[in-house]
Amino acid sequence: LGNKNNYLREEECILACRGVQGGPLRGSSGAQATFPQGPSMERRHPDTSGFDELQRIHFPSDKGHCVDLPDTGLCKESIPRWYYNPFSEHCARFTYGGCYGNKNNFEEEQQCLESCRGISKKDVFGLRREIPIPSTGSVEMAVAVFLVICIVVVVAILGYCFFKNQRKDFHGHHHHPPPTPASSTVSTTEDTEHLVYNHTTRP
Repeated sequence: LGNKNNYLREEECILACRGVQGGPLRGSSGAQATFPQGPSMERRHPDTSGFDELQRIHFPSDKGHCVDLPDTGLCKESIPRWYYNPFSEHCARFTYGGCYGNKNNFEEEQQCLESCRGISKKDVFGLRREIPIPSTGSVEMAVAVFLVICIVVVVAILGYCFFKNQRKDFHGHHHHPPPTPASSTVSTTEDTEHLVYNHTTRP
Protein backbone atom coordinates (compact mmCIF):
# COMPACT_ATOMS: atom_id res chain seq x y z
CA LEU A 1 0.00 0.00 0.00
CA GLY A 2 2.79 2.44 0.72
CA ASN A 3 2.50 5.76 2.54
CA LYS A 4 2.13 9.44 1.71
CA ASN A 5 5.91 9.98 1.58
CA ASN A 6 5.68 9.32 -2.12
CA TYR A 7 6.05 12.11 -4.71
CA LEU A 8 6.24 12.18 -8.47
CA ARG A 9 8.66 15.10 -8.60
CA GLU A 10 11.64 16.11 -6.47
CA GLU A 11 10.34 19.69 -6.03
CA GLU A 12 7.12 18.35 -4.49
CA CYS A 13 9.08 16.20 -2.05
CA ILE A 14 11.24 19.15 -0.98
CA LEU A 15 8.20 21.40 -0.49
CA ALA A 16 6.33 18.79 1.54
CA CYS A 17 9.20 17.54 3.70
CA ARG A 18 11.25 20.66 4.43
CA GLY A 19 12.14 20.70 8.13
CA VAL A 20 10.52 17.31 8.84
CA GLN A 21 12.50 14.82 10.94
CA GLY A 22 11.87 11.13 10.50
CA GLY A 23 11.99 8.09 12.73
CA PRO A 24 12.70 4.42 12.04
CA LEU A 25 11.53 2.83 8.79
CA ARG A 26 10.61 -0.82 8.41
CA GLY A 27 11.40 -2.21 5.00
CA SER A 28 9.74 -5.10 3.19
CA SER A 29 12.31 -7.46 4.70
CA GLY A 30 11.28 -6.40 8.22
CA ALA A 31 14.64 -4.76 8.88
CA GLN A 32 14.53 -1.44 10.64
CA ALA A 33 16.44 1.52 9.19
CA THR A 34 16.94 4.64 11.27
CA PHE A 35 17.11 8.04 9.63
CA PRO A 36 19.47 10.60 11.11
CA GLN A 37 17.75 13.27 13.23
CA GLY A 38 18.72 16.61 14.66
CA PRO A 39 22.34 17.79 14.53
CA SER A 40 23.58 14.49 13.05
CA MET A 41 22.04 15.55 9.71
CA GLU A 42 24.64 18.30 9.46
CA ARG A 43 27.58 15.86 9.55
CA ARG A 44 29.80 15.69 6.51
CA HIS A 45 29.00 12.00 5.91
CA PRO A 46 25.45 11.27 7.10
CA ASP A 47 24.18 7.73 7.68
CA THR A 48 22.70 6.55 4.34
CA SER A 49 21.42 3.13 5.35
CA GLY A 50 17.84 4.44 5.67
CA PHE A 51 18.07 6.14 2.30
CA ASP A 52 19.17 2.91 0.63
CA GLU A 53 16.12 1.15 2.08
CA LEU A 54 13.85 3.98 0.93
CA GLN A 55 15.20 3.66 -2.61
CA ARG A 56 13.98 0.06 -2.77
CA ILE A 57 10.35 1.13 -2.15
CA HIS A 58 8.46 1.07 -5.44
CA PHE A 59 6.25 3.93 -6.62
CA PRO A 60 5.35 5.14 -10.13
CA SER A 61 8.22 7.58 -10.69
CA ASP A 62 7.86 7.08 -14.45
CA LYS A 63 4.58 9.04 -14.33
CA GLY A 64 6.04 12.37 -13.20
CA HIS A 65 5.38 13.88 -16.63
CA CYS A 66 1.63 13.30 -16.20
CA VAL A 67 1.32 16.30 -13.85
CA ASP A 68 3.20 18.68 -16.17
CA LEU A 69 1.23 21.40 -17.94
CA PRO A 70 1.00 20.99 -21.72
CA ASP A 71 3.97 22.65 -23.42
CA THR A 72 3.75 23.69 -27.07
CA GLY A 73 7.55 23.88 -27.37
CA LEU A 74 9.59 26.44 -29.27
CA CYS A 75 8.79 25.55 -32.88
CA LYS A 76 5.90 26.96 -34.89
CA GLU A 77 4.25 23.84 -36.34
CA SER A 78 0.61 23.09 -35.56
CA ILE A 79 0.44 19.42 -34.57
CA PRO A 80 -2.64 18.17 -32.67
CA ARG A 81 -1.60 16.17 -29.59
CA TRP A 82 -3.03 14.92 -26.29
CA TYR A 83 -1.95 15.80 -22.74
CA TYR A 84 -3.06 14.33 -19.40
CA ASN A 85 -5.01 16.58 -17.03
CA PRO A 86 -4.64 15.19 -13.47
CA PHE A 87 -7.52 17.35 -12.19
CA SER A 88 -10.11 15.85 -14.54
CA GLU A 89 -8.21 12.53 -14.87
CA HIS A 90 -8.81 12.67 -18.62
CA CYS A 91 -6.73 13.51 -21.65
CA ALA A 92 -7.36 16.69 -23.62
CA ARG A 93 -6.21 18.15 -26.92
CA PHE A 94 -3.51 20.79 -27.33
CA THR A 95 -1.41 22.09 -30.22
CA TYR A 96 2.25 21.04 -30.22
CA GLY A 97 4.81 23.19 -32.04
CA GLY A 98 6.98 20.27 -33.18
CA CYS A 99 10.08 20.50 -30.97
CA TYR A 100 11.10 20.63 -27.30
CA GLY A 101 8.14 20.72 -24.89
CA ASN A 102 7.79 17.99 -22.25
CA LYS A 103 6.73 14.34 -21.99
CA ASN A 104 3.06 15.10 -21.27
CA ASN A 105 2.55 14.93 -25.02
CA PHE A 106 0.88 11.97 -26.72
CA GLU A 107 -0.08 11.22 -30.32
CA GLU A 108 -3.17 9.20 -29.34
CA GLU A 109 -5.72 9.65 -26.54
CA GLN A 110 -5.54 5.96 -25.61
CA GLN A 111 -1.74 6.14 -25.27
CA CYS A 112 -2.18 9.18 -22.99
CA LEU A 113 -4.73 7.43 -20.75
CA GLU A 114 -2.67 4.24 -20.45
CA SER A 115 0.52 6.12 -19.63
CA CYS A 116 -1.04 8.26 -16.88
CA ARG A 117 -3.80 6.04 -15.46
CA GLY A 118 -4.13 6.49 -11.69
CA ILE A 119 -2.60 9.97 -11.53
CA SER A 120 -4.97 12.53 -9.96
CA LYS A 121 -4.98 16.01 -8.46
CA LYS A 122 -3.53 14.66 -5.20
CA ASP A 123 -0.31 13.98 -7.12
CA VAL A 124 0.02 17.63 -8.17
CA PHE A 125 1.29 18.84 -4.79
CA GLY A 126 3.09 22.15 -5.17
CA LEU A 127 2.64 22.38 -8.94
CA ARG A 128 0.53 25.54 -8.80
CA ARG A 129 3.09 27.26 -6.56
CA GLU A 130 5.64 27.26 -9.34
CA ILE A 131 6.23 30.54 -11.16
CA PRO A 132 4.92 30.21 -14.71
CA ILE A 133 7.49 30.88 -17.41
CA PRO A 134 6.08 33.12 -20.12
CA SER A 135 5.68 31.32 -23.38
CA THR A 136 8.10 32.14 -26.15
CA GLY A 137 5.25 33.26 -28.39
CA SER A 138 4.29 36.10 -26.01
CA VAL A 139 7.93 37.22 -25.70
CA GLU A 140 8.27 37.28 -29.48
CA MET A 141 5.02 39.24 -29.75
CA ALA A 142 6.25 41.82 -27.23
CA VAL A 143 9.54 42.24 -29.12
CA ALA A 144 7.65 42.61 -32.42
CA VAL A 145 5.33 45.30 -30.96
CA PHE A 146 8.34 47.16 -29.54
CA LEU A 147 10.13 47.10 -32.91
CA VAL A 148 7.01 48.34 -34.73
CA ILE A 149 6.69 51.24 -32.28
CA CYS A 150 10.38 52.13 -32.79
CA ILE A 151 9.96 52.06 -36.58
CA VAL A 152 6.86 54.31 -36.40
CA VAL A 153 8.72 56.83 -34.20
CA VAL A 154 11.74 56.91 -36.56
CA VAL A 155 9.49 57.35 -39.63
CA ALA A 156 7.58 60.16 -37.88
CA ILE A 157 10.83 61.98 -37.02
CA LEU A 158 12.18 61.58 -40.57
CA GLY A 159 8.85 62.77 -42.02
CA TYR A 160 8.84 65.83 -39.77
CA CYS A 161 12.41 66.74 -40.78
CA PHE A 162 11.63 66.21 -44.49
CA PHE A 163 8.50 68.41 -44.46
CA LYS A 164 10.24 71.07 -42.40
CA ASN A 165 13.03 71.28 -45.02
CA GLN A 166 10.47 71.32 -47.86
CA ARG A 167 8.62 74.26 -46.26
CA LYS A 168 11.85 76.13 -45.75
CA ASP A 169 12.82 75.58 -49.42
CA PHE A 170 9.32 76.58 -50.61
CA HIS A 171 9.37 79.88 -48.73
CA GLY A 172 12.96 80.58 -49.79
CA HIS A 173 12.15 80.30 -53.55
CA HIS A 174 8.96 82.39 -53.56
CA HIS A 175 10.08 85.40 -51.52
CA HIS A 176 11.25 88.50 -53.38
CA PRO A 177 14.73 89.65 -52.53
CA PRO A 178 14.84 92.57 -50.13
CA PRO A 179 14.68 95.91 -51.96
CA THR A 180 17.88 97.86 -52.55
CA PRO A 181 17.87 101.62 -51.94
CA ALA A 182 17.80 102.41 -55.70
CA SER A 183 14.91 100.06 -56.47
CA SER A 184 13.08 101.33 -53.42
CA THR A 185 13.21 104.91 -54.69
CA VAL A 186 12.07 103.96 -58.17
CA SER A 187 9.24 101.89 -56.82
CA THR A 188 8.08 104.68 -54.54
CA THR A 189 8.25 107.21 -57.35
CA GLU A 190 6.24 104.95 -59.66
CA ASP A 191 3.64 104.44 -56.96
CA THR A 192 3.41 108.18 -56.37
CA GLU A 193 2.92 108.87 -60.06
CA HIS A 194 0.26 106.22 -60.18
CA LEU A 195 -1.56 107.70 -57.24
CA VAL A 196 -1.39 111.27 -58.53
CA TYR A 197 -2.31 110.57 -62.13
CA ASN A 198 -6.01 110.74 -62.84
CA HIS A 199 -7.09 110.24 -66.44
CA THR A 200 -10.01 112.71 -66.03
CA THR A 201 -7.65 115.47 -65.14
CA ARG A 202 -6.32 117.39 -68.08
CA PRO A 203 -2.69 118.27 -68.20
